Amino acid sequence: MSDAQTGPRLHLTTNWSIDEIYIYGPLITAALRKLIGMYPEGATLKSIADEIFSGALQLWLMLDGDDFKGIVLTEMKTVEATGHKSVMVTGLAGEDGIELAPHIATIEAWAAEEGANCVLPIGRVGWKKPLAPLGYRIDRVVYRKDL
Repeated sequence: MSDAQTGPRLHLTTNWSIDEIYIYGPLITAALRKLIGMYPEGATLKSIADEIFSGALQLWLMLDGDDFKGIVLTEMKTVEATGHKSVMVTGLAGEDGIELAPHIATIEAWAAEEGANCVLPIGRVGWKKPLAPLGYRIDRVVYRKDL
């Protein structure tokens, strides 16, 4: 996986071999556990792994050379009635998450290649600050009350 380019880069793992992913297995698992810890009602380690292996979710690795920095999860959604295609950024865990926000350009390029109409990062309000300079705006806000 060595790369001549310096600094962290996002890598889509969809076409990686199991051996390439296995190298980062424990680090991926730890990052997924961190995500699940923030939103324990949203998923389990097994449910996320099942969605990645089925292709429902895309797993991206943030690597600096061969050094693991974190993961990003994306999900492609198509509205059958209209054909509108969105790529949702549904999870991020790892080192220096907010500083890695500019790397969303890699996801945007992939989404455009896949025919997506938009990229929708889903996350905490704190993401507004690093995403605004990249052209993102708040579109909807979700309020919640646990019962």
